[in-house]
Amino acid sequence: MCAFLRSHWGRNQLRGLTYGSVIQHIETHHLGLVWIPDLPVIRRIAIGRAFVEAALKRDEANNKLDEADALLCASLNLPQLPAREKGPVVSTVRASSWSTRLDGAFHNPTVRWVAKQLHGSGLPVLPLCDSRLTNAINAVTKFRKRVYVPKGGIPLLSSKQLFQVDPIELKGLARGAHTDDMEEIALAPNTIAITCSGTIGRVQIIPAYMNGWAANQHALRVIAADDQYAGYLYAWLASAYGQALIVRYSYGSVILELDRFMVGEIPVPVLPDAKRNAIATLVLDANRLRDEAWMLEQGAFKTLRAEISPPVKP
Repeated sequence: MCAFLRSHWGRNQLRGLTYGSVIQHIETHHLGLVWIPDLPVIRRIAIGRAFVEAALKRDEANNKLDEADALLCASLNLPQLPAREKGPVVSTVRASSWSTRLDGAFHNPTVRWVAKQLHGSGLPVLPLCDSRLTNAINAVTKFRKRVYVPKGGIPLLSSKQLFQVDPIELKGLARGAHTDDMEEIALAPNTIAITCSGTIGRVQIIPAYMNGWAANQHALRVIAADDQYAGYLYAWLASAYGQALIVRYSYGSVILELDRFMVGEIPVPVLPDAKRNAIATLVLDANRLRDEAWMLEQGAFKTLRAEISPPVKP
């Protein structure tokens, strides 16, 4: 049932049952109006089993990411972030430490405390742009006019769709019209994407099934020095400390923005190889499991399509 409801047959039915002009709703009794094909038992079992196995793989992936975060915190031996103070925060900043930034968010006492903890940890601390950590931090700078095609195009992800298990309502870019843009807009496995406009600092490590897909200008691409560093950098940037530091470097009063040069200044503590690789391996294993889950679901969708829309015999 899950496979069918996530297919275009199921989604189109659910979309047709919604009501509301601005904020759309759907009620439980509407679900009883959805038509579901009665497939042969052996096909239903195969499709259902694939979806259950995919869900279990995603659960295991999430557990590995939680384990990586816990291992990172334990290895860094950093104290828990202090609770946020309610109401306005007043503090003083020495002129010698203003770092060419006058915005209050940059000098928030919490992130200043985070920076102090890092530099007092005894570990080497490098900026994210250091060549020992990353090969490049890229932004979409020339991708303006877009040419879409109804089928067969390059899947284009919004910053929201980057974090969806099964991105829906994807737009497809015409391949010929965007060949020259692909070096800048394409995604590759283990690239780290960071949202950089509006919603700041959400971090994703790109799974293998998104290889060759594209993402819009609202996500920066961090290309790590190697896959092990990609796993470690993801764990750091997605941690509570990393999130606080990412937001620190943003700017704007209504719509927050973050550019690649500011991201490059984010400090990264470098653990010894053994601990760093252990954290990275957990993240990379999680990413592999997410890819395997996707492949299982796509196989199930293929079986479903073959049963509902069998090929026409000549």
